Amino acid sequence: MKAVITRLGYCPECFKKGSPKADQPFAVFGDTSKEFFVKFAKSGRCHKGFTPHFFLKVGISTDSKQVFYKKLCCMHGCGTDCYREGSTIVIELNQEKWSKILSMNIRDWNALVFYRDESMKI
Repeated sequence: MKAVITRLGYCPECFKKGSPKADQPFAVFGDTSKEFFVKFAKSGRCHKGFTPHFFLKVGISTDSKQVFYKKLCCMHGCGTDCYREGSTIVIELNQEKWSKILSMNIRDWNALVFYRDESMKI
């Protein structure tokens, strides 16, 4: 089963751009609702370059105890484009940036999934 979560991560492209910036839109995936939403960054809430990211689990190797996943920055203009079409909010994912498969050990993946630092907000 594939799982999508939204967690804070470091993005070198956003660091170069000075993101997150006040009122900059970003996409999130709701843990409970299982829907995508657009939110807006608040001024001074997070360090430059630390932005929300989507993590998509694509597989597990029980032999090597590795989780394979894809990661994408959620900031508008980086990994996503968020815009309005009439009364509908559209979130487009940058498929090129979303295509690379990464890996981490299962223990680290479980920590990422189950630990939420509520003090880190943008």
